[in-house]
Amino acid sequence: MTKADANRMLRVSLVSSAVTNLGFALLWGACCSALIAWQMFSLERFHGFHLSDLIVLYGVGASSGWLVAAVGLFGVRRLFWRNWLLYLLAVTLLATATVAVTSGLFALQYRSFYAQWHEHAFTRIWILQFLFTSASAVYQFLVIGLRYYFPLGMPLLLGAAAILVRSVR
Repeated sequence: MTKADANRMLRVSLVSSAVTNLGFALLWGACCSALIAWQMFSLERFHGFHLSDLIVLYGVGASSGWLVAAVGLFGVRRLFWRNWLLYLLAVTLLATATVAVTSGLFALQYRSFYAQWHEHAFTRIWILQFLFTSASAVYQFLVIGLRYYFPLGMPLLLGAAAILVRSVR
């Protein structure tokens, strides 16, 4: 095998892995969106005014979180020689990335609503308003929005982490 053949095989492998992870990211986003819709339905909040926005926000956050976790896991996969360590890292990365990206998107939405009452951009007061508005949005998501992932989200997370480990190996 020549060096050009090895490079071509590596490129094909990376493209295949990227397409596979993109498909799994969309599936993870759809599962999290369905989970949020089910939780809203079971809490009798299915007829809310912004329900479709919430479902899309959770889905996009979960899909982006999968991609962040896949890149992180791909980068460190050679450091973990035991499969259970890699699986534990995948669970941690997927949960953390999903919550972080979703809370960040929630903070951006929160910030866009309150922007009309903030000072002009890039002033000292605006920076403080931006930081505290974003921090309060993340806190509000962690207190109110995180509970929608439980208890049904945990089996989904464990299964998705197993798929994530196999997709980056």
